[in-house]
Amino acid sequence: MKRKISCMLIILMMLMSTIASFAAVNFSDVPSTHWAKDYIAKMADKKIINGYFDDKTLKVSFKPNNPVSYVEAMTMLYNTLKAANKLKDTTGLVAKYKTTLAKNKIPSWAYEPIAYGLEYGILHPDEIKVFVKNGKQAYAKKVDVAVFIGKALDMKDQLDPLPVLDFVDAELIISAALPYVDLLEKKGIVSGDNERKFNPNSIINRAVMATMCSKTYDLLIKEPIVPVVSKYLEGTIEYVSKDAKMIIVKDTKGDKKAYTLKNTSIKKDEKSITISDLSVRDSVKLTFKSNGELTEIEVKNSKTPSEDISIPSEKKRIIDYVDEDTKMIVVKDDKGNIEVYKLKGVSIKINGRSKHVDDLNKGDEIKLVFDKKGELDKVLVDNTVTSMEGRVVSLKEIEDDVYILTVRDKENLIIKKELRINEDTKIEYDDDEVKPNKLMEGMEVYIKHIGDRAIEIEIYEKERTYNGILESSVLFRDGLILKVRMNDGEVKEFEIDEDADVERDGSNAYLDELEKGDIVTFKMKYGKVTDIEAIARTDRKSKVEGVIKQITIGDPSTITIVNDDDKETVTYYISKGVEVRIDGDDDDDKGDKYTLKDLDIHYEVELRIDNGKVYRIDADKISSKDMITGEIVRVYDDYDQLRVKYFDKYDKDYKTISVLITDDTKIISTEGKEIRLRNLDEDDEVLIDGHFEDDMFVANRIIQIK
Repeated sequence: MKRKISCMLIILMMLMSTIASFAAVNFSDVPSTHWAKDYIAKMADKKIINGYFDDKTLKVSFKPNNPVSYVEAMTMLYNTLKAANKLKDTTGLVAKYKTTLAKNKIPSWAYEPIAYGLEYGILHPDEIKVFVKNGKQAYAKKVDVAVFIGKALDMKDQLDPLPVLDFVDAELIISAALPYVDLLEKKGIVSGDNERKFNPNSIINRAVMATMCSKTYDLLIKEPIVPVVSKYLEGTIEYVSKDAKMIIVKDTKGDKKAYTLKNTSIKKDEKSITISDLSVRDSVKLTFKSNGELTEIEVKNSKTPSEDISIPSEKKRIIDYVDEDTKMIVVKDDKGNIEVYKLKGVSIKINGRSKHVDDLNKGDEIKLVFDKKGELDKVLVDNTVTSMEGRVVSLKEIEDDVYILTVRDKENLIIKKELRINEDTKIEYDDDEVKPNKLMEGMEVYIKHIGDRAIEIEIYEKERTYNGILESSVLFRDGLILKVRMNDGEVKEFEIDEDADVERDGSNAYLDELEKGDIVTFKMKYGKVTDIEAIARTDRKSKVEGVIKQITIGDPSTITIVNDDDKETVTYYISKGVEVRIDGDDDDDKGDKYTLKDLDIHYEVELRIDNGKVYRIDADKISSKDMITGEIVRVYDDYDQLRVKYFDKYDKDYKTISVLITDDTKIISTEGKEIRLRNLDEDDEVLIDGHFEDDMFVANRIIQIK
């Protein structure tokens, strides 16, 4: 009986060793719902990728999520070429490269594929030096496999030397790989994920490799199309370079692309013309062959002098890519729009000194200067370090140790700047060097940068005050934690500095004396709570006077005041049936009862408190609108804004605020005449009435005092 079982196992193993020869392969770990099932089965059928036989379970698995090494990837690609009958001569290749292969620890079963790659330029001798490290095969990155496949396809005539890829992380793809990734995307072999990311540095797994090999195989065996099928595109010329024989065309969808004119026929009114006759804003029709080659340009509607628009003499851009061989650069504007320029014959100056294309760097902020014909004449680079102060809007990691930091300018809140952070960026927080993830929304920062490259970032925080209700006593876990329900109803946790000052009901207290339900006012600096003032909600009545700073109407409602005694900011819960009196009355002229909605910021109030909740509010109406008097710091005519420094009588301190001018704002001069915003100057004293909206003051009227 044992002999029969052994014979059966031997037969099964023999069958499994040739599993790829069957038309339908069922792997135990590739269900029918697996996204790559068809590709995997097809590659197994073509003997390009094999499965794993388990002599204990008698099952064949594929292990689709296992990573693929560089050696395995090249072997699978070699098998793909072989299955498609596209291998070139392999005679004597193993013997030719055997010494190199052995020196780099390439396993003997992969000698033939790796030797083939070296012979026909798919691999470089330096590349295979990293295929095996410390006796272990290195895993293959997606971008490297794309280059291997691109070179193996041998479609050099279809490579775009300067492609503009649509992936959101295209900037992370090394420049040498761009033409090959572009080719494979056009051929349908690679694509982005759901977020349009290519993820160039991700490790290829067996399912992805099977998919890429399957699509490559289909492309290799595809019969060439005999008839030449033309493709048309209509658009408008955005840029013309006579030296580079290149144009950029914006199509009807708004997409832009650069085209090199090699053997392209150019016509207008059925007459042949040259590239010198093309102009920016010409309407054109492009004709392509099935292989994507541009064969003809027809000028449909040429720009006339009456239609001419002024061409900018200069503009600022950020370098996104530099190609030293072709002397071309790709730049982007502040909206991320891409432009391409040929620098042959263009003057390049960095900090006033003449330089070359290879001195330009990605991320440099440059000024493009054009001549009267609209041709690029100069590229000016100022690599001096500039600085800015602002507040963090967001931090997004786009790749390992590479981030995009968005900062709102401190002086002009409308202006936002995106800066690149990498491992060379120095970030300091409270005199300690920290990692980028320490940067959080709302933090104030001082930044030194060159173009959009952040060189140094200093995080600094002013002491901030918050109010709320304790959701629990102090939590002792991984440090001291204060759990608070904020005025907006959100429950947040804050780390407490071990040296924090604590008061409860006006007396010094310990952290463990704080209780759930306490009303707290706490201060934070450098991300930690430094001071806590708590009020116990006990059965007692009290009366507090002060000025309203904030009212939150909800469940529960709260009121925040600056009390008259010690000018401290304190928040109180409001009872649902609270009684509101304004200027001594409990109802308005119409006889309607006053509610919380009738109160306004800066009203003087007396709060009656019972058991920790406000049950009555007596308010004195100071003014139905706010008014400030101050000095103009800056005029932003283009943005309809002023920056005004004024003395805040409630906080007893000077402040600077942005003042928004609307279509309804009236500006009155010292002579009593109505004037425009541009007639105001810095240092002018002004009286402004209007109302606050968050951190901005919306002006109804501005009176120039002197």
